[in-house]
Amino acid sequence: MKCIVCGCSLIPFFTKDFCKKWTLNIVEYWKCNNCGLTISKTHYEMPLKDWEALNDKYHSSLFTITTKTSQAKNDNPEEDVRKSMRMRGLNRLKLQADIIALLAGRGLLSRSLPWIDFGCGDGTLANLLMERGFPTKKFDKYVFRKDKGYLTENDLDKYYDLVINTGVFEHIRKKETLDEILGLVADKGVLALHVLVCESVPENPTWFYLLPVHCTFFTNKSMQILFEQWDFSASIYHAPSRMWFWFKKTSYAIEQFMKYSERSFPEEFYYKKAFLDFWK
Repeated sequence: MKCIVCGCSLIPFFTKDFCKKWTLNIVEYWKCNNCGLTISKTHYEMPLKDWEALNDKYHSSLFTITTKTSQAKNDNPEEDVRKSMRMRGLNRLKLQADIIALLAGRGLLSRSLPWIDFGCGDGTLANLLMERGFPTKKFDKYVFRKDKGYLTENDLDKYYDLVINTGVFEHIRKKETLDEILGLVADKGVLALHVLVCESVPENPTWFYLLPVHCTFFTNKSMQILFEQWDFSASIYHAPSRMWFWFKKTSYAIEQFMKYSERSFPEEFYYKKAFLDFWK
């Protein structure tokens, strides 16, 4: 197998036994010799219909609503976990919407072309941005709601000034999908990205990020390679929201904003003329 980022060879790394949960047994994780990207060979080789069924079943479980009886008895700890996850997720999305609006207000995000949330899920982040006065189109390959204004593939424009991608990179199984997302960013556009990135993926079957639907795990080196492949020039990382902003073009506005943030928000914003490898 070849790495979907750099094209180098992958080698066996470790395995995890899911004990038939979510229809998974032994999952094989392989690692790139060059950039350290780690993938699930098991998930990559899964037939598309099985992969889609796994994602649908897993994500549907997160939003299962218990009956009034079980809620009254307070005997459903799994529902408490789901509620906690939903609340944390909503709080993160609200903060990300605030930060995107802040950068737009400082002139770092152009609005001459449309914005899009690619892989928008239920559309929460796009809705939050629209509430803040920033119209944002919605697209998701596996979720389509005509009544909520979702785009079809035929509706997609060629380029966008802002392409938002949260919680999608860890689900990607093909180089073509990465290229599709990054290729939507206009020449002077920005990618807003939320994904876990490690200096190196731990050789540990109990690692918290080995969820049943996660199949691709990025390192700082693999992200820098992607960054260079697609001609991005600078990045900002906002630590509290765990969101990167990859800029195609550096500008006076970016550097001025970083000078401002260093005085006012020294622990929140970080800037680098490369991929900002914050998590080391």
